[in-house]
Amino acid sequence: MTTKKIILILLAVLLLVGAGFAVYYFYFKKPAVKAGETGKETKAPPRAQENVTVIDSKLKRISKGVAVSPVAIADGTKVMYAGKSGGIYEVGFDGGGLKETKFVPQKNLFRVLWSKNAGEFIALYGAPEGRRLFYNNSATQNTSPLDKNIVSVSLSKTAAKMAYLSINGTQNQNTVTVADLNGENPKIALNTRLADVRLDWVNENEIAVSTTPSGLAENTLWLLNVSSQKLTSVLSGVFGLTAKWDDAGERFLFSQTSSAGENLSLSISNKTGGQIKKMDLAALPEKCTFSKDGKNVFCAAAQNAPDIVWPDDYYKGLYKTNERVWSVNLSTGSRNSLYEFDPNGAFDATNLILSPKEDALVFLNKSDGYLYSLQLK
Repeated sequence: MTTKKIILILLAVLLLVGAGFAVYYFYFKKPAVKAGETGKETKAPPRAQENVTVIDSKLKRISKGVAVSPVAIADGTKVMYAGKSGGIYEVGFDGGGLKETKFVPQKNLFRVLWSKNAGEFIALYGAPEGRRLFYNNSATQNTSPLDKNIVSVSLSKTAAKMAYLSINGTQNQNTVTVADLNGENPKIALNTRLADVRLDWVNENEIAVSTTPSGLAENTLWLLNVSSQKLTSVLSGVFGLTAKWDDAGERFLFSQTSSAGENLSLSISNKTGGQIKKMDLAALPEKCTFSKDGKNVFCAAAQNAPDIVWPDDYYKGLYKTNERVWSVNLSTGSRNSLYEFDPNGAFDATNLILSPKEDALVFLNKSDGYLYSLQLK
C-alpha cells in the first residue's frame, strides 16, 4: 500500500470520527448540571413586587412612590393614581399588577380630577400666585392651561364635562360655568356673588354647591340643576359642614359641629336635606366611602375625635390621633371597629376605595403620601 493511500484512509477515518462526535454532541448529549441542581427544567423565581411593603398581616403599602388622587378604574377592579414625581399608575387592590403610563407633571402637583374614562384629566398645581389648572389628554399627550380665574372645579361622572367657579373681580359677578374638559364650549349655569365655594357634580344633571367649610361659621349646601339653572337650598346654618355624596347622587354624608368647631358628628341625609340620621361616629365625610349596596359606610376615624376645630384644624395639618377603620350601618347608625392602626405609626386615611368584593380597602395616607391596602376579610 502506497503512502498516498494510507494518508487518504486516515483522513477518511478522521472525517467519520468527527461526524460521529458532532451527531452525539448536538443530538444525544445532555446539558451539564451544576452542583445543587436536579437537571430538570426550572422556572426563575417570581420577582418581588417593588411597590409592595408589608406592614402587618392585614396592612401593606402598595404605591411605588407618593400618590396623588387615587380612584377606582371604570370597572372597579383596580386603583389608578398619579405619581407625585411622574407617571400614572394602575395597581390591584392587593398591590399586584402594577402598570405605568407616561405622565410628566409640573412642580407641586397636589390633585388630579379624573374624567369618567380617565383618558382626560385636570391636574392642579400649587403656585405662589395661587393654584394652576391644566387640561391633560393621555391619548394625544396634549396639555394646556385653563383660565387662571378658575378657583373651584368638578368633573361630571357621566360625560366629558366640567363645572367651575370663575372669579370676575372687576364686575363683582362670579359664574358657575359648564364646559368641555379643555375649556371649550362654555355655558354659564349660575351667576353668583360667592367668591369661594366647593363644587361636586353628583349626578348627570345636578351639581352640589357649598360654602367653604368651617367650624367657626355657618355653612350652606345647595343643589344646582344644570338644565334649568335653578338653585335649591338643601342645608343651611350648619357649622363645620362638609359633604360626600353616594354614586347615585341621592344621599350624602355630612359633618356638623358646634359654633366653636367642637363636638364633631357625622350624619346621613337624602338629597333634599330630609330624613337626617346621625351616626355613632365622629368623622369627616371625606374619610368615608359607601358600600356597594349602600347599606353601610366605611370610615377612618379615632374612637374619640381629637379636641381641635373641625374641619379647619384638620385641613391645617393639626390632626394627630390613633385612627381605626370602622363600618357604620346607615339604618341603625351603629359602628363596628374593623382595624386599629399601630399607635406608633402615623396614619391619616383618606380617599377610601372599596374593592368589588369588599374584602380590601385601599386608601391614601395623608401623613406620608403613600397608598395602602387593608385586608378586610
